[in-house]
Amino acid sequence: MTDSIIHQCLDKKGLDQTQITTLKEGWQGASWPSSKEEVWRYSKLNWLNDSWTLIADSPVSSSYENYLSDFEIETYDNDLVSMQGKFLSSQMKGVKCLSGKTLEPKNISWSDDFFNQLGWLGLNDWAKIELTENQSLEGQWHCILDHEKSWQNLKLFIHVKKNAHLRLKVNVIAPKAVTNLSLKVIVEKGGSCQLMSWTAPESKVIIDHEVNLDERSEYRYDAMNFEANWCHERINIDVGKHANAYLSGLLLPTKNQNDHKAIKVNHQAPNGQSMQKFYSVADANGLAAFHGRAIVNQTAPKTNARQLARALMLSKSCEVYSRPELEIDIDDVQCQHGSSIGELDLKALFYLRSRGISLDEAKSMLIAGFIEEVVSGLEKKEQSWVRKRISLHGIGRENL
Repeated sequence: MTDSIIHQCLDKKGLDQTQITTLKEGWQGASWPSSKEEVWRYSKLNWLNDSWTLIADSPVSSSYENYLSDFEIETYDNDLVSMQGKFLSSQMKGVKCLSGKTLEPKNISWSDDFFNQLGWLGLNDWAKIELTENQSLEGQWHCILDHEKSWQNLKLFIHVKKNAHLRLKVNVIAPKAVTNLSLKVIVEKGGSCQLMSWTAPESKVIIDHEVNLDERSEYRYDAMNFEANWCHERINIDVGKHANAYLSGLLLPTKNQNDHKAIKVNHQAPNGQSMQKFYSVADANGLAAFHGRAIVNQTAPKTNARQLARALMLSKSCEVYSRPELEIDIDDVQCQHGSSIGELDLKALFYLRSRGISLDEAKSMLIAGFIEEVVSGLEKKEQSWVRKRISLHGIGRENL
């Protein structure tokens, strides 16, 4: 498949011979991820052997409301929309949509990671959201690809300037397709950025987060990609002085599903705070993996870094991996991490069934209670919608 991907990338229109030569040279170091690489240790990548086609440049219809209505997603005036690998014109203030062809190979930061390489070589489109000082904006990004066995690569740059505030929900609707997203976020002093992501059933998604928090800024990210067939998220955050990073998520893999979070929070300045809270429930042969790191440098006294990873295993064939890590190079800090993996409480299950509650409903009640701590921390208007998606996902019903 590697040769096929390279061929498709180089066939992209608008590249001259010099650019093609540069791209070929840059690709030399690219390799498939393997379990030997820490960040990919738990990811099952067998699907990469299938035949995938990079979505080609083609006219795009702006009719996307039917996709959203299928999942009861409300639209806002400020929504940003991408379909079939292209950003559509939008009304979102401060958004600049740019063609992937405008990306110069000389400006590419090469790495030996296949997906990063692919994100540059096969880039379909990219956009930038830039908030002015003191501006507040709430919107969504609807990322849609309805071509089976297709692959799209999109980049979104977010720049939140001083004392500005952004709230953005990312909805990935790409059934039987692959979406490779790169998010680069810069939050200046006093600003805040709040993101939530959700992925539709039967989708495969790779999300890279690169976040830089300035002094007294805030960043919150809620990962609700539990319905994806395969999800891999890499999150890297640099936390500045008095800055605050809050990360939470649900991993609910059931039959043939894989969900992996690889997180690194780097505290470089005094008085920074971070929280990583991820709850997992695995059933059938599903795999859930949380690998969270919090690094406290010598330049970051009075840091408060916390991690909490809890998980339930509902079958003998599921897999759960939980690795919260703290790397501390200074004494004057408050840091803690916790991890637990267990099964449903059989006594509680028996109690509910003895009251006439069916096994299906009893298990659902216990699972809902377990993950409620994460769900209740979401924005009020998102909580009921997420609970409904969890119910439709049907975690815990596989082995009834």
